[in-house]
Amino acid sequence: MIELLPITLKERAEDYGYLDSREAEAGWLGAFSPIPPMNASAPVGGANHLDDEVPTDMKGVKTKAIHFYGYKGGQGRSTVLLALAKTLADAGFRVLLVDADIEAPSLDAMLETVASDIDSSLMGLSRANAKIRPLSRTYVGISTDGYVDLIAARPAAARFDMDFAAFLLNASLDTAFLKRGIASLRAQIESTEPDPSYDVVLFDHRTGFAPSVLPIMEAWPGPAVIFIRPDGMARHIQDSNLLDTLLAHDEYSPGAFVSFSLNPKMTASQARVDHADHIQQLLGKIGKFLPLDDEVLESYWIFWQHDQNLVDGRKVAPRDMSIANQQAISGLRSVLGLSGSAPARVRSENGPISLTGSGSTDQGKFILTPGLAKVFSLDSPYHYIFGRKGTGKTRLLTELVNKGMAQPLLVASDSSAGGLKSAGTQFQQALRHCNNDFEAFWWLLLGAALSIPDTRDDAAFSGAIAKEFDGFQSTGNVAPVTKVHARVDGSDRRVFVIDGVETAVAATDLRSFVEALFRFLAAVQFDRNISRKVSIRLLLRSDLATGASQNVEQQIEGSVLHLHWNKTAILNFALARIVSLPWFKNSFLLVCKKIEQKSEAISRGVLPDDIAESFLLEIFPDGLERNRLKTTTFFAAYFSDAGGGSGGEAAFYPRLFDGFLRKLAENCGEAEGRNIRDGRVTSAAVLLAYDQASKAFLGDVRTELYSFLNIDASSPAANNNAVDRLIAAFQGLQTPFKVDQMVKNLSERSKLKEEDVRQALASMQTIGMFEVRPGSSGELRARQLYKAGLDLKYVRTKAV
Repeated sequence: MIELLPITLKERAEDYGYLDSREAEAGWLGAFSPIPPMNASAPVGGANHLDDEVPTDMKGVKTKAIHFYGYKGGQGRSTVLLALAKTLADAGFRVLLVDADIEAPSLDAMLETVASDIDSSLMGLSRANAKIRPLSRTYVGISTDGYVDLIAARPAAARFDMDFAAFLLNASLDTAFLKRGIASLRAQIESTEPDPSYDVVLFDHRTGFAPSVLPIMEAWPGPAVIFIRPDGMARHIQDSNLLDTLLAHDEYSPGAFVSFSLNPKMTASQARVDHADHIQQLLGKIGKFLPLDDEVLESYWIFWQHDQNLVDGRKVAPRDMSIANQQAISGLRSVLGLSGSAPARVRSENGPISLTGSGSTDQGKFILTPGLAKVFSLDSPYHYIFGRKGTGKTRLLTELVNKGMAQPLLVASDSSAGGLKSAGTQFQQALRHCNNDFEAFWWLLLGAALSIPDTRDDAAFSGAIAKEFDGFQSTGNVAPVTKVHARVDGSDRRVFVIDGVETAVAATDLRSFVEALFRFLAAVQFDRNISRKVSIRLLLRSDLATGASQNVEQQIEGSVLHLHWNKTAILNFALARIVSLPWFKNSFLLVCKKIEQKSEAISRGVLPDDIAESFLLEIFPDGLERNRLKTTTFFAAYFSDAGGGSGGEAAFYPRLFDGFLRKLAENCGEAEGRNIRDGRVTSAAVLLAYDQASKAFLGDVRTELYSFLNIDASSPAANNNAVDRLIAAFQGLQTPFKVDQMVKNLSERSKLKEEDVRQALASMQTIGMFEVRPGSSGELRARQLYKAGLDLKYVRTKAV
């Protein structure tokens, strides 16, 4: 395979001219050759710049590549790379990591994710015309725009071992092998419109004289972050041309040096003193490209301190690192031209946004709280998202679908995200075709989804559903699960999402419908063949998960996320809605401008309570006339299910707060300024809007009560009528109340049987409408959230 053939310069020119091509340079042998290529073109780094000006930031560069290299292992290279990547994501950058340590990859393990197929791996780039699908959102930080995606070195499964061995052999023997693959990756990323897919790509390279390093750097030139120990362990390279070769790939931004110390007491200043000569020798290599003063040049040497927080190396957020290492990352960002916020995106011009009470149609700012961020990954381990009514389940589905994180299976009836609409005409037809076999229904629906590329295509999915269900018979046909098995083989990995279960079927069938759903999800989850290609996320009201199936706790263990809005998050949500409503912007322009200056923190739901409340108190009065209530107490108590009495355990409801703000803006807009006194909204206007919003919120809940309360099983219409009579019967009654007396009163008013009323009260308690009154046996009280909606009267003494 290899022949050593001594030749003269003349023979080289005549018979071996291909050695002078750029591809022949992509290796250490060509880099160290004392005879330069005869047809040498522009400097290595020159092709990465658009003009002769020295760029000081990312302006003019489509997607910046940065290469992390260390001659020796164990120097913190991958740890620093991840710390930089997460910090950039927190600042709004879209970051792609490429694990180019092809002999000992680790980034997937450090990010606790795994590549299940070749399309998400560097190995996949070896194929002609390969389309790479990075592992998405392996880290979503404190920015709604920033995230970290990953191209792993290889798929994890053992069946790829031989393929990976062949990949390594090819990469070793053919320097152009990796170069072609990375060039293809670069073209795919930079060709997307209107922006490139990513702002920055970080390559984690193999240590030493690995043959993969230079071909990748040639294909996508950029700064080299070189990890080198000052203790003499790198003496083999500190005097060689290796460092110069790495730094030469971007003459305007050659890179930086990082030195790591295992001594937790060692500081950067002490290291500069102890290893001054060594550091100056390193910085002299950067000085060949950047004619800077010594004081400025010193910033290109970064000291990375031993950090106890990084010992396990996995889940540490940048803000949890030591102050010294946070400063080190800041310094590294500065010398690499990555300081500040992410580059501005090219955004299409849109008209006024629509704010609605439905998560399917609302266009307001989505508050990506740290909890919700955990779901925004194709490889997120959270398959079950539970929350009470009004906590944003449907809006979450809309965001997941719009961002390409999932495709819809079943959706709310008013959804425009695609998928099958809950309780709609086609849904009812589908149930009839499978003879109300609920488990078969879910398998048939999944089979229909797998038969088309994208369930967001309404026409295609509708046709696939009709085809799948029309030919089904409960006996004598191919089992639906068999069709699913056949369709996942050879298909791409898909993530689906389910919503709208609560209103899908009549109350008499709801429990059976949910139990069948959990059995179906368990089968998908624990079937190795299906789960390799299919993930399903279920958005469900919390109470329906309780007792859904015998082993539901084991089924959801480690994969359930509970939607919970705390006080900080809900105040941030309120500010985001205020600046989106024209009446507030017109009436309180100055404070709205101040709120918009905090937009980034608000979008993450992390603006501190004291700042948020100070903004709100520039719009709302200090206190409200009802019960001499402080406005801050009003916000903390009246929009939560615990009346503010449970501290951090109180759960807040964005739908109610949104309805309150929109109703307030509507009322005040019609009143032409009469509801503003001393520069703030009047107390009367606030309380009226809250009462109206509470009743509207109960109207939304009523829709689910039709399916949840099984009072009259004769027909859905009769049951709906019974629920309406029960809700109307609460008007004017007292809270707290003795259960037996309330059952009697409601039965008399609604003309319903006492046993039906008692069962309905128990069911309403499970969804949080009522709670046990502390210290009073046999008494319940309406939660603050529902008291106004039911028009109950609060009494301080015990009700009789």
